[in-house]
Amino acid sequence: MKRLLLTGLFVLAVVVATLVWLRYSKSVATVSDPMRPPPVNSRSAPPAPTTLPSVQLPPTNFPPEALPTPSPAPVLPLPPDAVADRVQIRKAARELTLYWGGAALRTYGVALGANPDGHKEIEGDGRTPEGRYSISGRNSQSKFHLALRVSYPSAIDRARAAKLGKSPGGDIMIHGLPNGYGFIGSAHRLRDWTVGCIAVTDEEIEEIWRVVPDGCVVDIEP
Repeated sequence: MKRLLLTGLFVLAVVVATLVWLRYSKSVATVSDPMRPPPVNSRSAPPAPTTLPSVQLPPTNFPPEALPTPSPAPVLPLPPDAVADRVQIRKAARELTLYWGGAALRTYGVALGANPDGHKEIEGDGRTPEGRYSISGRNSQSKFHLALRVSYPSAIDRARAAKLGKSPGGDIMIHGLPNGYGFIGSAHRLRDWTVGCIAVTDEEIEEIWRVVPDGCVVDIEP
């Protein structure tokens, strides 16, 4: 009888303990974990954005003068076997163009006599002559960096100057810069500075000297 009573008390204790444990486990499960994010209610959550927010970009509408200027392409020298059969000088455009068979080989900027307008008539007038001439010689020892002689004055030029009782002048050259001043480069074209000659840079006269033979036609146009 005593053993049966003890057994009953043990079973009752086990049942009570089980009920207490189940109740405790349920209460722990309902307590929120402070380190865990709250559950998301799918019904109240806002929809995910379909587009990215706009981004502020730097301006691209710069004025043309603010953009960097591309460097000009380097000018390659004329081929070693290039030869010109005509030199054209356009005074108004300040340009000298080499031709072969009617095709232009290269054009150079030039400076002219200090009084460039009109045909040269007399010595000392500061004008560059106009008309058809030829290369009549060359001077590698010139006070300028190489010089090709133009065949001015012609018989017509001499006759015209003689009527005025003057000398027609001479020594009209296609030449480079004064010796020792080659560093000036293309800036020499900022003004007309010769006494009637046609001036180019030292690098340009070296190429012209190489390509233009003696006797080559020279047309000097207004």
